[in-house]
Formats: sequence, structure tokens, C-alpha cells
Amino acid sequence: MCGFLIAKDTNTVNILEAIDKMNYRGLPGYKGFIRYKDYNLCHVALPMIDPDPVIATQPIQFKKEPPSMFVGEIFNYKDFGDYESDAFMIHKRYREEKSHEFFHKFDGFWSFITFFNDEPII
Repeated sequence: MCGFLIAKDTNTVNILEAIDKMNYRGLPGYKGFIRYKDYNLCHVALPMIDPDPVIATQPIQFKKEPPSMFVGEIFNYKDFGDYESDAFMIHKRYREEKSHEFFHKFDGFWSFITFFNDEPII
């Protein structure tokens, strides 16, 4: 299964070493890393739904909005609209609804992290 890491660490070398230790959780070439505010976000993907690295690589961030990361699988993600993946669906829906109440409608297993008022929500 995928893995993600969020750390409030200014030493990028430490973060990159930590994400390298998670390589076994994903496929080669499916690693993502961004810095948002004071946080480093890293993700290793083991894509189940779409093997396209453009879609599977996270963190997800559109424009200047806060990023998010997702691991797991939401089997019924297409019930929520026409999305490329379950990760894009949860990111976009959370931004639109500004709530996690719709999570109760998911069929699957997942962990999700995003930011609210510049603080991480896990």
C-alpha cells in the first residue's frame, strides 16, 4: 500500500531519506514531494485504480490551494462524479464541501491528510 509522510522539518535531506525508506510501499517512479508553508509532504504510490504516474503521483495541489495526500482505495469514487481517480475525487470534494461528512459515504479504506487554516488535518 502507498505511504505518506508529513514533517515540520527544514532539513530536506532528512525528509528525502525518510521517503526513500518507504520505497517498498510503492512503485519506482511514483514518488512525490512538495513543501507547503513549514511542512514537507512526501508520498509513495502503489496505484491500484490508474497506473498512470501523472494521476497516481501525489501530493495533489491545484493552483495555490492547500495540498492533500491520500492512501487507500475508495471503490465507489465514481458515485461522486466524473473523477480521474479516488485521490482527485477526495481532494476536490473536500475543497468544495469544506467538510469531511461525505467520507461516511465511501466504500473502501483510506487515510487522508490536508490543511485547514494552514495547519495539517490528518
